[in-house]
Amino acid sequence: SMPMWGPLAAPCSPLEDSDQQPTTALLTDIIRRRCRTSPRAAAASLRGMSAALQPDLRPTLVDPPCPALFIAGRHDARYHAISEELVESSIEGRRLEVATADSGHAVVEEQPTWLAQAIGAFLQKHQLVAIDDATAAAAAAPPPPLPSPAPVLDSLAIVPFTMDLSQPL
Repeated sequence: SMPMWGPLAAPCSPLEDSDQQPTTALLTDIIRRRCRTSPRAAAASLRGMSAALQPDLRPTLVDPPCPALFIAGRHDARYHAISEELVESSIEGRRLEVATADSGHAVVEEQPTWLAQAIGAFLQKHQLVAIDDATAAAAAAPPPPLPSPAPVLDSLAIVPFTMDLSQPL
């Protein structure tokens, strides 16, 4: 199945391409968690995490001052392209490692076990932490499910929209 949000440029209708949609359980869990966020907090998050406001760290990541791990989802067009650019432009013996998950943008939600293993392996390789088998298994375990709230929707349609973030909600 196609990971969530990837590729962003390709329209994907649940009726036309159901095998390319995130699992219903994953979407339900994400929607449940995000519906608990207040509109003000969501707007602040969008303003604060805007890609346009983030500094371009690629020059630093070519040869970082300490070991660094760049993780991107293979189906996240923007960040996967950045990861490939970093690999191509990095120097031999660099301290940057690039790991690519079989996911879209939300690696932590789509591939939590893979992510825990990738980070654990990176930390152990650079002797930044010692992880025993029990700790690794606990870190890779999925989080407990959230309690199910009363249903608010019978169905959900995700459509593009524009939100004016310059005005208070």
